[in-house]
Amino acid sequence: MTKWLPLVLLLSACAAMTKVGPGETVVRDSLSVRLDQGWNKLAVGTGKAEVWTTEGLPLDTLRFYVDVKDGESLQEARGANQKQVPQFRAALEPREVVEMFEVFSVADGSRFRLVKLSPASFLGTEGFRFDYSLARKVDEVELKGFGYGAIRDGRLTLVVFAAPKTHYFGKLAPRAEAVVASARPAKQQSTQRTGIAALGYYRAQRADQSPPREGRMAGAGPLAARRCCEDRGLQNTGRCFGDLSAQ
Repeated sequence: MTKWLPLVLLLSACAAMTKVGPGETVVRDSLSVRLDQGWNKLAVGTGKAEVWTTEGLPLDTLRFYVDVKDGESLQEARGANQKQVPQFRAALEPREVVEMFEVFSVADGSRFRLVKLSPASFLGTEGFRFDYSLARKVDEVELKGFGYGAIRDGRLTLVVFAAPKTHYFGKLAPRAEAVVASARPAKQQSTQRTGIAALGYYRAQRADQSPPREGRMAGAGPLAARRCCEDRGLQNTGRCFGDLSAQ
């Protein structure tokens, strides 16, 4: 731990953290995971990545690359020509996705080795899992890691965990595996709420402008119609405004 102290102090000084979990947590508005215990999230992501840790950045990282679109990169490569930065393509094979991840992992001179690549179910579709090792240049520590990935609707989601091979990987990997196992596409709740509100407003307008008929309050404006529904417990059922499908 002594040889990591300068790195710990440096990262602590420049990386603000926020607490996430336990419970349901949404990553980048697109990926939902359930946490049995809390994690610490790096306040500022790197490119497309959201980064979590439990013991601190030198000791473990869980990286989420969510909804990477065709032509986008996993993260920015400092000082590199944009044309030289590997970009995601929807037609990439799993091995090519891992190679793309490798490019950024070794940008600082670290050494990457792919241990295993195999098919795996992820996000309810056929994805892949890879296991790897990384000799980290900054402190000469050997990391062990794994990643899960899947391409859905032409977009890549990749979740990668890494920790020092000695002690920390064995201790923390099961927690990271549990997070991955719970992952699923997030429900667009805000969009659904907006749609319901818009539909209610539309029906209220129709109630205000259309001639009275059975099932509708005669002469009721939007406010009165809404109060009718609230009083009768018929919110969002449409029964105060009649069946609009018949119009």
